[in-house]
Amino acid sequence: MNTRLRLAVALLALGACAPLASAAPVSLNLVTNGDFSQGNVGFVTALDLVQANTQGNQGKVVQGGCGAEFFAPFVNLGMGFCTNSPTTANAAVWEMETEAALEAGTALSGGGEFANVCIGQCAPGMTGPNVAGVFDLWMNGNNGTGVNSYHVCRVETSASTAQFMSCAFDFLVPYTADWRMVATSATTAQPGNDNELRNFRLTTTVNATPVPEPASMVLLGFGLVGLARRLRQG
Repeated sequence: MNTRLRLAVALLALGACAPLASAAPVSLNLVTNGDFSQGNVGFVTALDLVQANTQGNQGKVVQGGCGAEFFAPFVNLGMGFCTNSPTTANAAVWEMETEAALEAGTALSGGGEFANVCIGQCAPGMTGPNVAGVFDLWMNGNNGTGVNSYHVCRVETSASTAQFMSCAFDFLVPYTADWRMVATSATTAQPGNDNELRNFRLTTTVNATPVPEPASMVLLGFGLVGLARRLRQG
């Protein structure tokens, strides 16, 4: 083997053996538009989507902040997904539009936030007390032969205070399938039962692509410079 070839092989071996910097884990949210800042995209619902509320729209939903879209005196909690409970109990008020293909054993963390925004007489002539909303989160797995549902969280909003209540969970994927998170309402539409949803998330941890450590790259650079000089001299 001539000198040039020996040098080239040595440098290739150096590059192959260069240690890789350990990559920090990255949290990846599988939910698209979980904060609803992009409007009515990234999810599907069993309810009717509308852009502005009118009195008596039982079973419909409004995106964009309840205080901004609903009539006074609904409490404005900022950007979110507003809903009067559906006419049918346990209907899916929100679910991921696109399923995520996940391997068995994948660790997930998920959740969302829910708040009652109808505090006081929210409509002229409305009678009866305010009603708390009860929501459930589910993980639905479709392996091609059927869908299995796993109940992962339940939350009840306050009937007297406009504040977000968190529903959070950890979930270990039991089998390889296409998965989606679903939110259902256990309560049905009635006066004083209007809620806002926000911050839906379903996260998993992935490792970023490892890169060579800086010191190894410097050594490799010196080697390439030396090889270039040797080739010129030869």
